[in-house]
Amino acid sequence: MSQTDKLIAKSISDNPHLAHEHKMARKKLRAAMLVVNLREEKGWSQRELANKLNKPQSTIARIENGDVNPSFGLMDEIAHLADKELTLTKL
Repeated sequence: MSQTDKLIAKSISDNPHLAHEHKMARKKLRAAMLVVNLREEKGWSQRELANKLNKPQSTIARIENGDVNPSFGLMDEIAHLADKELTLTKL
């Protein structure tokens, strides 16, 4: 474990609010990575995916940048378009 990881772990254990924020940031990052990977797997640009979803391109950009926490419904739509199934797992 790097010194940075140790510092983050200690800060999280000392501050419950920080632990919650860290968990939320990880969820956003995970959603972002899933959308980017699915979109690139299909060879779609952000605009092409947005058009298929009837959403603005900026929505896809915000998801991929980790700026928003996409709804389950939107993630399910994206998965369906990519011929995938969205499933929930316990963390």
